[in-house]
Amino acid sequence: VVGAVKNPGVYPLKGRTTLMQVVASAGGPTSVAAGTVVVLRPEMGGTRKMLQYDLVAIRDGEAPDPEVLGEDVVHVETSGAKETVKQIMEFILPFGLFAR
Repeated sequence: VVGAVKNPGVYPLKGRTTLMQVVASAGGPTSVAAGTVVVLRPEMGGTRKMLQYDLVAIRDGEAPDPEVLGEDVVHVETSGAKETVKQIMEFILPFGLFAR
């Protein structure tokens, strides 16, 4: 599990494991997660199939929670807008606290 999760890393799968379970195992999405998840799944010949999912729709029960397989790479995408706002707040906020 990589990308905008709190604890990226390799997580063992025990039985049938869904995408939401895998993301939760990695500590859940960070504050800058886009809500989009890409699963890279190995195929014959060494290529990888790219599957895209809407984590918010899955969480809200509007889309099925797909099964994750043993060799899958789960990438929680980062929102560029959220990342920019976070960086601005981290830069400006310390100055605002001391300006009086």
